[in-house]
Amino acid sequence: MEISDELLERFPDAPLATAFEVCQMVTSRVSSNTLARHEGLMLEVVLCLFTAEDAGLLTYDLTRPIIQDGKISTGEAYNYIAGVQRHVEGIIAKEAALDLQRSLEARFAKAMNADYGYELTDGDVKEAQQLIDELRKFIQSTPDISDDHRRRLLERLEAVQSELHKKMSSLDRIYCLTIEASIVAGKVGENAKPFLSAAKALFQLAWRTHAHKEGLPSGALPPLLGNDIEPPALD
Repeated sequence: MEISDELLERFPDAPLATAFEVCQMVTSRVSSNTLARHEGLMLEVVLCLFTAEDAGLLTYDLTRPIIQDGKISTGEAYNYIAGVQRHVEGIIAKEAALDLQRSLEARFAKAMNADYGYELTDGDVKEAQQLIDELRKFIQSTPDISDDHRRRLLERLEAVQSELHKKMSSLDRIYCLTIEASIVAGKVGENAKPFLSAAKALFQLAWRTHAHKEGLPSGALPPLLGNDIEPPALD
């Protein structure tokens, strides 16, 4: 089989980019003169795309090629795969353009509006960097998570670090990272205590900054996330 397990594992988190890569396995090597030679590859890619669409990971309006007795029309298969690739490529390009627009808008708003965003002290930035370093060391060294999960966590960390400045337009990536940390702790168990402790400290730093921005009292705790409240038992 041509499609690796590692590639398949990326679908839930990055369906568009992964589908594009899967389609390129065909479009980058198959020509009109070599269709018959690559029937097996195209069947594999078509079935992969069918499954991704059925799972709700991809949405497009293309007629599916017919598969009968494990055989598929190579011409129809190629046209279908190329059509999916064009569709996905268009969405990726649009999302990239929107991301650039939002980034530019945030940059200009930040520069021209003193009240925009969230202010971190020098101490906050230094503390956040230390906590990110602790999280990174744990992620890189623990044997209790898969390589793919490790890669995704490190990507989240890099995204947080790239936005770590005295003035931040959003705290969303820090909040998302700390939620992911709780998932890791649930999977890893006791060995994740240092990781969870660092993630909790990072969350508290973000919350403190957020609360100050919204005018809440200094030292206020998240009312829904108190440490001393036990969750109700399930019936």
